[in-house]
Amino acid sequence: MEYEAAICRLDVADYYDGYVTVSVLGRSLRVYYQTPMEFALEKLVPDAVILVDLWHVYGDAVKVAAAQRAFIISLSDGAATVRGQVVEAMSPAEFRVDCGMFIDIDNRDGSERIAAGDMIETSGCCKIYFPGTEWNREAVL
Repeated sequence: MEYEAAICRLDVADYYDGYVTVSVLGRSLRVYYQTPMEFALEKLVPDAVILVDLWHVYGDAVKVAAAQRAFIISLSDGAATVRGQVVEAMSPAEFRVDCGMFIDIDNRDGSERIAAGDMIETSGCCKIYFPGTEWNREAVL
């Protein structure tokens, strides 16, 4: 899901990836990114506002009984738990969830059939891509 994000701080910048803390819809998120260090040092500077494509990755979603929506984030290690209703299934392993905000899920397992209307829960981390740049999701995958 694409959002404007305010950069809070660049936490870790390595040669081709790292972690950055961003503010999206008033929520602070520590997210993983994959770009060369030069891009990070130029674009991911405090107080910059940048368009990001926010995904929850490296999790295995499971269907749950009707439960309260939640987006629980650990700012120390970037871990995130998403619980909410699937509003759109883009493929068997990719879907958009309403967890209090909209987030796209890249479901690592993909074996459990997830469809629009299902309530799911998954834990993993958040990752951002940069639409309109050579570091968009399609280029990085």
